[in-house]
Amino acid sequence: MHDHSGVVPVTRECPLVCLGLSRHAANPLRFHLGSRATVGQVLRLWENDELQRVRGLGPRRIGEITTALVAAGFVLTPHGHR
Repeated sequence: MHDHSGVVPVTRECPLVCLGLSRHAANPLRFHLGSRATVGQVLRLWENDELQRVRGLGPRRIGEITTALVAAGFVLTPHGHR
């Protein structure tokens, strides 16, 4: 079965830009992870509760990143409810 919606699924190997984050959320991640950051690296930071350690990311931007991961189908339950 093929998806004819024209939307390419986001995978762990996709570059950071696939998440559609604002520059205020993406730039600190790029600085922390490198210019070739992937969705998988961001997901790993989220899963390990390490986003708050990324300089320049506060609760608002972490929320934006979490929302993007949920929209991409990666995060199904909020932290503390796993």
